[in-house]
Amino acid sequence: MNMHPVDSEEIFSIGYSQSKQELHVELSTSTNAYLNVPSYIFQGLMSAASKGEYYNVYIENSFEHRQVTEA
Repeated sequence: MNMHPVDSEEIFSIGYSQSKQELHVELSTSTNAYLNVPSYIFQGLMSAASKGEYYNVYIENSFEHRQVTEA
């Protein structure tokens, strides 16, 4: 999955697979894969003025996720 660096204090990079509806978010402590994420959530995250705030409100506790060892 291609990870895209972002300008955020909390998030280092973001990747998304539309075919799998899987969002990867690289944080300072881990990279998490969020499952069954609609593309509009990914698009909202990428266009958010504060990616950390968007992540905290709309993603972090809203989707099943697992920690991944490689992005």
